[in-house]
Amino acid sequence: SLGGSEMCIRDRTQTYGASADVTLDWKLINPKRVPDIAAARDEFEKAKNHFNSTLASPDAPLSLQQQAFYNVGNAMFRLGETTDNPDDKAKQWIDALKKYEGALELSQQLDNTPKDEDAQFNTDIVKKRLEQLQQQQQQQQGDDEQEQDKNENQQEQQQQKSDEQKKQEQQQEQNEQQTQQQQDS
Repeated sequence: SLGGSEMCIRDRTQTYGASADVTLDWKLINPKRVPDIAAARDEFEKAKNHFNSTLASPDAPLSLQQQAFYNVGNAMFRLGETTDNPDDKAKQWIDALKKYEGALELSQQLDNTPKDEDAQFNTDIVKKRLEQLQQQQQQQQGDDEQEQDKNENQQEQQQQKSDEQKKQEQQQEQNEQQTQQQQDS
């Protein structure tokens, strides 16, 4: 299983766009604490959409855009965590990685702002998680191939048994016919 506390991204309580009254506390929508994964997925989608609207705003200051990139990355990472489909998970995480990298680039453009350590930390975590996911997929693929080979071998063995049975039945039939012919003569 992927996870463990050393493999968690860093979340911040953030504000949606320029609206100070709408805050997002990531701990409240952590899928491990939400009994209904669909509800968590909906919350992450809402968060992603709100932060993307900030990115689309031409009036958003660079610092707010930088935070929005970071938070869209978190939302996308969390969306990836809510799915069991490895391809969907990888797609969300790759998109999250791009957003974190965007946050890092913007943090370097901001005056008097240190490099965004959280965005760097999350970039590193997502890269590790993607590597683990890829390894799991390769392992699963190898297991699937072994299972397929095993099934093919079993089918071949069954076919051989069936062929041998037919030969034995034919041989027995010929023997019975010969015996019948001998009795008739």
